[in-house]
Amino acid sequence: MDEASNQALILLTALEERREKLVTLANEFRIAGADNAFLSQAIGCSSFTINETQRTREVLGIIFWDISVTTREGKPFNLDLSVLRDNDKWLVTTGVWSDSDNEGQDLIQGFPERYAATLEECWVQVDAAISDLFTCKKLLTE
Repeated sequence: MDEASNQALILLTALEERREKLVTLANEFRIAGADNAFLSQAIGCSSFTINETQRTREVLGIIFWDISVTTREGKPFNLDLSVLRDNDKWLVTTGVWSDSDNEGQDLIQGFPERYAATLEECWVQVDAAISDLFTCKKLLTE
């Protein structure tokens, strides 16, 4: 196998491993009593700008996972994990969001942003972010 194909296979394997962990988390929400818990995934590699309150980010690509959960009481929330790449580093963001009364979403639980210089380091940070999301099952009882 040529080097480019080998690298592509390594990337696809890493993505699948993380997807499987998040499917496990969604299943754990269902077992714990959620009416629904569905995982979605998106990958994009065109550059775009994110305008935030304190800064602007120029992003070259993104991997985004979202677990949409509905509690037995009908309360929806989302567990989000994003992996962004800019010119210098990988950025991993994680949060839990609920629908807001004013047509947006409110952050229920935020986690620290994580940074990595290499893709290998990035996967370590993604695994830590997934571990953070596993601590959020208490949301079903709040």
